[in-house]
Amino acid sequence: MKKSKAKLLALITLSLSGMVVLEPTAVKAANSNEAVTEYTDVASLQEVNDGQTPEVYEDDNNKVKFIDGSYTDIQVKNGDDALTSLNSVKSLMNLDYPEDEFEVKDVNTSKYLTSYKLQQVYNSIPVYGREMVVVTDKEGNTTSVGGNYLKDINVPTSPLLNSETALASVKEKYGTDSTVSNEELVVYSLNEKTPTLCWKVEVSGVKEDKAYTVNAFVNALNGTVVDEISLLTKAAATATAKDLSGKSRTFNVYQGTTGNWWTGRKNTYQLYDTVRKIKIYDASNGRIPGTLMTDSTNTWNDPAAVSAMVNIASTYDYYLNVLGRKSYDNRGAEIVASIHYKEGRTGYDNAFWSSSDNQFVFGDGYQYFTPLTGALDVTAHELTHAVIDRTANLQYQGESGALNEAYADIMGNLVEGDNDSKWLIGEDIMKPGAGAALRSMSKPEDFSQPSVVGGQYYASTRNPSSYNDYGGVHTNSGILNHAAYLMWKNGLTDKSKLAELFYNSLFIMNSTSNFSDCRAAVLSAAKNINMTSSEISIIKSAFDSVGITK
Repeated sequence: MKKSKAKLLALITLSLSGMVVLEPTAVKAANSNEAVTEYTDVASLQEVNDGQTPEVYEDDNNKVKFIDGSYTDIQVKNGDDALTSLNSVKSLMNLDYPEDEFEVKDVNTSKYLTSYKLQQVYNSIPVYGREMVVVTDKEGNTTSVGGNYLKDINVPTSPLLNSETALASVKEKYGTDSTVSNEELVVYSLNEKTPTLCWKVEVSGVKEDKAYTVNAFVNALNGTVVDEISLLTKAAATATAKDLSGKSRTFNVYQGTTGNWWTGRKNTYQLYDTVRKIKIYDASNGRIPGTLMTDSTNTWNDPAAVSAMVNIASTYDYYLNVLGRKSYDNRGAEIVASIHYKEGRTGYDNAFWSSSDNQFVFGDGYQYFTPLTGALDVTAHELTHAVIDRTANLQYQGESGALNEAYADIMGNLVEGDNDSKWLIGEDIMKPGAGAALRSMSKPEDFSQPSVVGGQYYASTRNPSSYNDYGGVHTNSGILNHAAYLMWKNGLTDKSKLAELFYNSLFIMNSTSNFSDCRAAVLSAAKNINMTSSEISIIKSAFDSVGITK
């Protein structure tokens, strides 16, 4: 590891009580002309927090992992500043050489804050799932820092197996009909695995009539598959037509023509909202995206298609008008949705967001559900998965995967915005006899989910795989779901404010954040969006009630 040229000059003085106290130390950061002050203990951070001690969270080894407050005496205006700022807390957070060990991965902004995601690297190789997140207000003053830095990495950096050999290993495990792509050399250490040099390979295919897309991690020294992480999170002109509920709805379409001068041109209408850039495809052939849906008369006698367009547009508008986010990537990305999707010859009781294809997929139901496009909360749930991908990028396993599912449920409920006091999910698409809803956020146990950490139905998060729902991501999501419900029930009744709270907390978490990290992020976001002390007390009480503590 290349060492920074910066030298630490600790000034040691004696307090009146005779105790040794470390004063803040001026440190010149590598690659920077600006000296930053290093704060070696929590108390010294009072200097940049108006005399107050910031809230600090520790990991299982009693090392500081999150600081909810300012932590540096410099303003952060760009990614380089964010890297430099880590020097202020490198001893406190047990970091070695921030500028050598991190690279700017992504920058996200909301109405209230800017978030810099810094990817840990080892000799320029990404350390998968290991990041630091620096958050500032709109003026560049830091408001929090946290992450899951991995110290003392010692792995070979030259693979014994090339990427072609790694792809062959993947084919052997997943089948010769699987599709492999996007191989990248990384250091992998999640799920208590020993840090290992791996080829990260994206694998897609169909197993037992079910589609899958995963990141497989192949040991670059011996070719064994170390682990896998799912990439599928399941679950102009205008027209007027009926949706699945029988209501007449007006929505945008694109008017064009087909044919040519020889055959004659004819008007045609595409299910394409050119304002929001939403396209609806028919995937009834089992392939995605399928065929762009058209209608020569603009009458649209397909209620599932109408519901898809209307509900996606409603979700788009909510994110834009309430949260200030333009499409799922905040850059106006095209939204591609495939409906009537099937697996095998049957219907499909699910919907999902595919991050590898950047598209949404909805089934027509089978045993339990009617077409899934008929539920606004389910539609918003899937679009929120895409938002999560572009912000916290919560990995789809264990507690981070449960958070991914919970945030999608929470935002789905808030986008739906009805007066449902039970906070049900999917109540509009249930077939007779299949139950009242897909999930309940007020009473998770009614649908075999826990409402408290370690409670009834709590799923083990150890050894996540496709055989245990990647560590209970669809089960343990009930815990944060219930916390959000309790916040609303106990006084945070403005759903748009709740949406601001959870949305802004996504900018503070890292990709492997756990429940405790979520608590820290939500409380930090509450301060960022100027919530009152009584509102923050309600939030803390809700987390306490479901067993999510520091």
